[in-house]
Amino acid sequence: MSLSDKIRAARESQRVSQSELAKRLEIDPPAYHRLEKRGEKLSIEQVEKIATALGMSYIELLTYGETPKGSTDQGEVAKLAEENQRLNQWLKERGELLDTYKDKYVQAVEAIADVIESIYLNTLVKHPNRIETKVHDVDDDGKLKSGYNIKLDCSEETKQEVLEEVVSKYYVRELLDTGLIEKDEYFKPFYDALDKYYYAQNTENALKLGFASAEEWDELNREAKEKGFDDWFVYYKYLAEQNKNRL
Repeated sequence: MSLSDKIRAARESQRVSQSELAKRLEIDPPAYHRLEKRGEKLSIEQVEKIATALGMSYIELLTYGETPKGSTDQGEVAKLAEENQRLNQWLKERGELLDTYKDKYVQAVEAIADVIESIYLNTLVKHPNRIETKVHDVDDDGKLKSGYNIKLDCSEETKQEVLEEVVSKYYVRELLDTGLIEKDEYFKPFYDALDKYYYAQNTENALKLGFASAEEWDELNREAKEKGFDDWFVYYKYLAEQNKNRL
């Protein structure tokens, strides 16, 4: 039995539809359908998430539908031994793939952090209120070396202005929204500035749509979602139609 068949059999034994399992995994039904079809191409993390959503352990899902331990059927024993060997190879390959992904993840985090920091410094160096300090290097004897480096600094007010300019750039917002550098304390001010940017944009859009504030708009959107509507506009049209029918 393939891994796809095991997942499907385990799901159907619990009378769980693909749509329901997709909901538990917080993904769209079409995305889950593709996920279930992937079978042996699934990552370890994906199999674990599906197993958890079905209330099973990782191993229980991987061995679902197999002959119970202790079977005296030699053919079944040989089949299980072969399946176990194949499973170990599958886990080994996925483990190696996972290590590769981890390396790529670290490289992506470092690259994004470098890009964001570079954009910040390039923006700061153009700000009229930047503070430049000459820093001289010292040799082993304690003597000043010829030449110097420029250390950039600024007031808190200037820093906020620079941060606002940085997050106003679309590609910067896209990089920050990946969340890969969110846990780095150095980039916390960038995310604070990003929150303010999005709040200002939401407020501006809410006012254009006739709402008193972004909060009022968000509240109507939340209410729409709770009632099963896609967004506030569909919900608003529904309410308008209901009021029209009452007249």
